Amino acid sequence: LPMKYGFLHTAAVSPALHVADCAYNTQQIIAAMRAQAVAGTKLLCLPEFTLTGYTCSDLFLQETLCRGAEDGLIQILDASKELDVVTLVGLPVRHNGKLYNCAAVVCKGQLLGLVPKTHLPNYGEFYERRHFVSGPKDAFEITFAGQRTLFGTNLLFACREMPEFVLGVEICEDLWA
Repeated sequence: LPMKYGFLHTAAVSPALHVADCAYNTQQIIAAMRAQAVAGTKLLCLPEFTLTGYTCSDLFLQETLCRGAEDGLIQILDASKELDVVTLVGLPVRHNGKLYNCAAVVCKGQLLGLVPKTHLPNYGEFYERRHFVSGPKDAFEITFAGQRTLFGTNLLFACREMPEFVLGVEICEDLWA
């Protein structure tokens, strides 16, 4: 379904996840993408840390979890090749010895960009600054999940087929700040 009256069919889905089980979560994400593509959804938003679960705590510092999330994203990219839906997938991303809380923007097998979270909560039950650093404002290219892609907080994603569809991404606390 194309844009109609300036609106696009979007969905926010929270799949059943297992904490730190990237293989299981990957399958849940792929199933949600397929179901939403069939329903005509053009933009699918999944939760922060969809690939790992939010409550991994110090497991975020383990190579096994970060590698599992990246491998899961590779499978999601492959599954998305035949789907006509832009999907936002939350995952931890390591780059240059730093760990970021990111949203991957996925469409038709392409990793369009990685948007890191800027405002990291560190109050109540939230301890994101223990594990993550704020994302850089200036975008640059990195290689992740086997693809060259843009990495930065100030990315906009425009659609060639629907020029009036331009997507900006903010993660949780970034929206409130």
